[in-house]
Amino acid sequence: MAHASKAWLVQYKAAGAALSTYATIAAITSKGFSMSGGTIDVTADDDNGFRRLLNFGVAKALSLSVEGYAESYALRDVALNKTADKVVFDNTVIGQGIRFIVPDDSAAGNATTKTLSGSFIMTAYEETGGAPDGAVTFTASFEATGDWTYA
Repeated sequence: MAHASKAWLVQYKAAGAALSTYATIAAITSKGFSMSGGTIDVTADDDNGFRRLLNFGVAKALSLSVEGYAESYALRDVALNKTADKVVFDNTVIGQGIRFIVPDDSAAGNATTKTLSGSFIMTAYEETGGAPDGAVTFTASFEATGDWTYA
């Protein structure tokens, strides 16, 4: 699959496959992500009118919205989860089988990448038509279902 060096990539590993067998199935040309963490308000009557929060997040969330292209229907197959005959909207967890390769511009003069991996669920998928070269264009949303790593 041809892709720009600045593009994020979506990689997929089939269930039961070895950890080293991820294959690139899509290139992301537009992306957005959000991270959030909930807090616990522990304000008491004797706090002199100041709000007090615990100093750590309780519920952490990571959401990704992406657009891109793929030269095959592999991402559609992930979305439809053909092996389990379930569609994406019944919240079938994809698990450790999907990860995102992210360009890292922080290394001076070096073209390096980082990997965003963890347990993700695909919450939306839309094919928006074919590109002139036959690639499939898509929009998708992912939610982390647990801890993630970015390294």
